[in-house]
Amino acid sequence: MKRYEYAGLPEELFKQYCEEIKSLKAKYPNSFTAYIMDVKGCKYQKANSIRTAINTLYTDMGKVTPRKVIQLEGLLSRELFGKIAKYVFNKYEWPESLDSEVDRIYLEYRTKGDIGLNKESVKRTLFKAISMGL
Repeated sequence: MKRYEYAGLPEELFKQYCEEIKSLKAKYPNSFTAYIMDVKGCKYQKANSIRTAINTLYTDMGKVTPRKVIQLEGLLSRELFGKIAKYVFNKYEWPESLDSEVDRIYLEYRTKGDIGLNKESVKRTLFKAISMGL
């Protein structure tokens, strides 16, 4: 199976993620899925799916995606989740079906003075294209 270096995260964020997951697994050694069910308010099947996503990232077997970030909400510390969400949402594209969740997370976890996506605006891109004569 293909391994992704640091699950697609910067090394420091990945190390913080691993530390938090390790502490959660130590705190709930026999009931990690039950803990996820309690925090997320979901059924066993969905909690097991989230646990699989967590373990996939933890073992470098998968890459973090916007959908996986949404699954992690509420399970990590607010600070770490905010950093991971900001990094992933600025780096990766997501399907339209996730727009409302991504917008909600952006508004909830943004830092003061850090509003919106860290991507070039359409207006700026069009201005560059026009100035280049395209």
